[in-house]
Amino acid sequence: MLMSFGNRIKMTVGGASHDSEISVRISGFPAGVRVDEKALNAFLVRRKPENVIGATSRREDDIPRFVGGLKEGVTDGTDIIVKVANKDMDSSAYLVYDDMPRPSHADYVSHVKFGRALAGGGIFSGRMTLPYCIAGGLCVQYLEKLGVRIDSFITRVGNAERKGYDFVNPEDFSYLTDNMSEDMKFEIAAAAGRHDSVGGIIEGIVHGLPVGVGEPIFGGMEARLASILYSIPSVKGVEFGRGFGFAEMCGSDANDSFIFQNSVVKTASNNNGGINGGLSNGMPLVLKIAVKPTPSIGLVQNTVSLKQGTNVSLEIKGRHDTCIVPRAAVVVEAAMAFVIADLMLEGGFATYENTVAGLRGNMDVIDDAIGAAIAARREIAQKLGTLKKELRLPQTDAARENEIIKRLAEKYNLAEDDVREVYEVLFKQSKKAQK
Repeated sequence: MLMSFGNRIKMTVGGASHDSEISVRISGFPAGVRVDEKALNAFLVRRKPENVIGATSRREDDIPRFVGGLKEGVTDGTDIIVKVANKDMDSSAYLVYDDMPRPSHADYVSHVKFGRALAGGGIFSGRMTLPYCIAGGLCVQYLEKLGVRIDSFITRVGNAERKGYDFVNPEDFSYLTDNMSEDMKFEIAAAAGRHDSVGGIIEGIVHGLPVGVGEPIFGGMEARLASILYSIPSVKGVEFGRGFGFAEMCGSDANDSFIFQNSVVKTASNNNGGINGGLSNGMPLVLKIAVKPTPSIGLVQNTVSLKQGTNVSLEIKGRHDTCIVPRAAVVVEAAMAFVIADLMLEGGFATYENTVAGLRGNMDVIDDAIGAAIAARREIAQKLGTLKKELRLPQTDAARENEIIKRLAEKYNLAEDDVREVYEVLFKQSKKAQK
């Protein structure tokens, strides 16, 4: 079961919706970053249901408890471990769903794969996006220090739609539920009145990215972002720039022409959403995600009884959101921030050295070089052995060995004893290769 995500920074999620707690371990986060816990808590509040129209009545404190990785409010380079207690749980309402799986939920597939449906959705629940927001919230603060800002904006709820970002000169839109249009609020209220639900669209945008963030092929910006965004429950579509709109365009309209603007290379349009070849191109990075209607609705629906082997009707009980879109916007920002920070560290656009994982990563690079050098040295030793036999020269040359040790010690300011300890092994291998 894959519960981790990330390369340079790794997020590992623990717990489940109705466990006593959920947790997140963040490995590889740079040391020396002062964490604003007040700002982090404000970030987390945005995914809570309070004051969100049509939201679940489940109420959790969602106060993160740091149990590792911080010293006096500053990251120390070790794993950041955060735990959050689950308090407001009622698993009794979910027992029936192991027999009668809810339509479009994970109950049936969980029953087949794990032998039971998980209370409250378990690891499939939207509650598991809280770890995203903790890890992503820390990355938001780190990126801000690097001049990178991430925003989100709700552009559609049900049939209500409003203008989104200007791809070239994006405005500073707000995620706030209070700033949703009145017809969006009406869509949610009307669906709640019908005991139904609605979905929507969220736009995400990244300002201030330098050119070249991302890696080719599987490490591309779209590939990495889409991977984490699709892991958010209820996300069913991701597009970058014009996305599916490209299908209706010609290349002459879709291409983003390069221009000089104040001696800086820009593009006249931004149909590709700030990404070329999987790398950021210096324009605003713009994407959209489609969020499906919450599958838990109060209307009677058709399902099956797995025990009886019959078709049955089901009325879902429990506490659910009429529309998850207002609470999902911050999760989208957190997910984007995590990937962007990971890619910036991976590409050398941000400081990474002062972490345990970072130093180990640097050491891995050196170890790889040492391994390649040992293999190359052995190959040369084999050739040297053949040549020595032809010339009838002695296999061992103690003077040559001492010369190597002395030269390396002086060149790299090392103790001769330390160099000798390593090279005695290498000399032994060379003698083997020369036989």
